[in-house]
Amino acid sequence: MKVALLRLFHGCLALVSLFVALLAADCSYDDLSQLRRMEKLPMSRIGALLEGVRLVEGFAVSAGEFVTAPRTGVSTLYYHYTIEREERDSEGKTRWVTEHEERAGVAFDLADDTGAARIATLSGTTPTLSISHQSRSGDRRYTEYRIDEETRLTVLGEVRREGAHFTLHTSSLQGIRPFVTGLGLASERGSVLGMSIFAAILGFGLFAFALYFLFGAFRWHNTTGFAIALNLSLGIGLLYGLRLTVQDLEDSYTRGTAHLDAALGAYANPPTPAVPPGSVLDAEEVAYHQRIESAYAAMQHNRARAAWPERWFARLLDVPEIDLPPLSAEEEGTVWAEIEELPPLRIPPWIGWIAIVVGGALAAWMTRAGLRAVHFARLVEGLPTTPLRGLTYGLNEAVATLQPAEGHAALHGPVSTSPCCWYRYVVSERRGSGKNASWVVIEDRTEACPIDASQEGARVRVYLEGAEIWTRHLSSRRQGKRMYREERLAPGDEVYVLGAALIDPHAHDRLAFQRDPGADTPFFVANYGEDEVLYRKARSGMLLWAGASSVGLSATFVLACSLFGVTPLGYLAAVSAGPFYLLLLMTLLLYNDLVFLRERCERNRANIDVSLKKRFDLIQQLVPVIRAAAAHEKETQALVARARQEGRVEALAGSVLALAEAYPELQGADAFLDLHRALRDLEDEIALMRQGTLDAIERYNTRRQTLPEAWVARLGRFPAMAYSY
Repeated sequence: MKVALLRLFHGCLALVSLFVALLAADCSYDDLSQLRRMEKLPMSRIGALLEGVRLVEGFAVSAGEFVTAPRTGVSTLYYHYTIEREERDSEGKTRWVTEHEERAGVAFDLADDTGAARIATLSGTTPTLSISHQSRSGDRRYTEYRIDEETRLTVLGEVRREGAHFTLHTSSLQGIRPFVTGLGLASERGSVLGMSIFAAILGFGLFAFALYFLFGAFRWHNTTGFAIALNLSLGIGLLYGLRLTVQDLEDSYTRGTAHLDAALGAYANPPTPAVPPGSVLDAEEVAYHQRIESAYAAMQHNRARAAWPERWFARLLDVPEIDLPPLSAEEEGTVWAEIEELPPLRIPPWIGWIAIVVGGALAAWMTRAGLRAVHFARLVEGLPTTPLRGLTYGLNEAVATLQPAEGHAALHGPVSTSPCCWYRYVVSERRGSGKNASWVVIEDRTEACPIDASQEGARVRVYLEGAEIWTRHLSSRRQGKRMYREERLAPGDEVYVLGAALIDPHAHDRLAFQRDPGADTPFFVANYGEDEVLYRKARSGMLLWAGASSVGLSATFVLACSLFGVTPLGYLAAVSAGPFYLLLLMTLLLYNDLVFLRERCERNRANIDVSLKKRFDLIQQLVPVIRAAAAHEKETQALVARARQEGRVEALAGSVLALAEAYPELQGADAFLDLHRALRDLEDEIALMRQGTLDAIERYNTRRQTLPEAWVARLGRFPAMAYSY
């Protein structure tokens, strides 16, 4: 029941994450489209306006009506008034909560040195304004944002001819968001750019975590499949980039040609060019400004069309260049000057480099940690479960019952007082108050009795020092400001053990599970089943990979926006980093697997070499003992001498052991008994090590010949190993 609820919870999180990710991606896409359209719109002179979507700048002028600001009583054209209340939490920190908010305004004119146009009542958009007045009274704060006469405004809206006026409407437009700002065009562009990047980063992250929760809902633990699915999901981002490229081309062509056609139709065709209402320009001046604005829109389109990858899509979609209106050399220079004056739509380069350095370092750390967790999961999945009677020297996986060693009593947990073979006891104390409160560990200790893993009559000693331990048995108790927690392994627990089976340091004729201090071999003990261990380890690796992917992709996107600007190229460059990350991830994973298997073989061989050297040294010590205790055995002495000369240590060791059995009188020599016992222990060790080494070599050679490891083995020059020892 608990597992079913957890799977349902993961499924719900996957759906919510995917929905919010798609919403964030759409918002980012809309903001990028807004920025690209703003970039291609010329700044129109009010005295030469045409109907349609236009970007204008000027000063607010009264059309005869005013509204009164509530706090200051100032007669103004528009106000936004808020009342906020100050609230304090238990730590004394404050925040402002809006109690009341209101807006009001009237129609007014926007004027520059060429003319004036009417601004309809600002009901469809909220202007971005600086604070005009702010005051406090007690725990209340009163703020006014106003458009007064002579306030400089930048407006993006739709121009319509209404009677004797050209009127700018800032209600919803087709394909573009209107705005009114008193902070300047650069501020508006920067704000939209920041929101676009934030939404893109949020979308990248939530896409990755939606996939993580989806795998959790189905309890999938295939880490290779997750890595592939993670990068395939970036195809959604790639589609957004392609869509942005196509729409940007088509939109700039449509708006550029419409601007040019409107200018030619309104001012070039009539015998006497018309002058827009409210303009102080003559017909010739109006025609000049219209040629400049039309040429600006056409040049921006042609320049974007010539960039990469837009030029490929322009040929594919048959989007042509826009023919420029007739321009003199001076007019063409004026247009290029206006284009060059427009600040580039990009993040400052230093922000991009900081993002890639910090984000890259964080992504690298998370990738490395994820690789370790996934490597462990692959070991759990790949290693066969070995019966205790069939343990071999080296890495093994076993499932057995935990018991105190023979002759030893169980411990009792300090919190639960229940019998246990091992426990960890942690005492924490709560210090501080409110949000600054934290738990500080004042005691953390572990204790274990001698432990055996038993299975069908076979017993293997387990030394838990240095092991990673997972347990279901948890107990806690709180008393005052202190929390007492206990984790324990109980007698009779069925445990999963993954670790090195090495020579028992207290009994050289048997193996024991223990930490291998000279190798990076996992040592893990849990009273969870193998499937649960595999699932949890794989999930931790997936979580780290999802985080690394989202952080790395976000950092790449910020860098691309700083290098290429907010262009389709920057978007595509960031998304295209995904396949390279997948290739790197899988290469590192397979390479690390092969390195681990190769080093395991080499270490086992090195251990055998050490034992053989010990055996040779013991035989050197046995020779004078045998010579003194059995001087009459000339044949044996000759055999010993001959074997030493020929270096046949195997035959020499066998002869020494046979001699001990043939001549019981040697058993009375203490020196001989000690050396004989050590030699027999070494023979047992070497036999165990040889079997473990052959198993390790077989596993390594099999993996290096299996796809896709075979490709990495060839590139990394991993040689086949001979079945020796």
